[in-house]
Parts: sequence; C-alpha cells; structure tokens
Amino acid sequence: MHNQIAAGDPLVEQVTREMKRIKQDPERRRDYMKYELDLMDARSDGMAIGLAEGKKQGLEQGKQESIVAAAKMLLGLELSRTVIVKQLMSAYDLSSAEAERYLKRAQE
Repeated sequence: MHNQIAAGDPLVEQVTREMKRIKQDPERRRDYMKYELDLMDARSDGMAIGLAEGKKQGLEQGKQESIVAAAKMLLGLELSRTVIVKQLMSAYDLSSAEAERYLKRAQE
C-alpha cells in the first residue's frame, strides 16, 4: 500500500487528472518554475547572509578572547594597571574604557 496508487479510486483519478491538466498548462508551468527558482535564490541568499554573519561573530568573539588572553599574560608579568591598559589600547586599537573592561574580565 505504501507509495502505490490505488487503481479505481475516484479521488486518486481526480487528483491525477488535475495534475496532468496543470502540467500541460504552459503558463502554470512557467509560474511554478519561476517560483521554484525564486525559492532557490532566496535560500541561497539566506545561507550567504547567515554564513557572513556567523563568520563576523566568530571573528569578533575570537578577537575578544585574544584580548582577554593578552590581558591575562600582561597581568602575569606583574605590570602596573596603567601599563597594561596602554598596551591593550595600542595593540588592539581600544579606548581606555574598553581596555579597562577587558582587563577586568581577565582578572575574573
């Protein structure tokens, strides 16, 4: 019974006739193919956007982790807080407040 057409069933015959009629209508075929192509384009665009956003977030997260790691290393060298903040600012092009925030995260 699975994946087999039941011969003589009026509903199956009606659906089959309707499918044949739709398949033979050139306007409907063109519209259906256009719809399918639009779906494929939208899916492709969505995947490209998602990959780009994921890559951007991954790079941003990696950058943040490296800044925290550098701050931990500088803390391990027992440098003064002022020197560490200045080093982070110059190495990663951060503002003073951002460098302080990363230093605080490194101390946690």
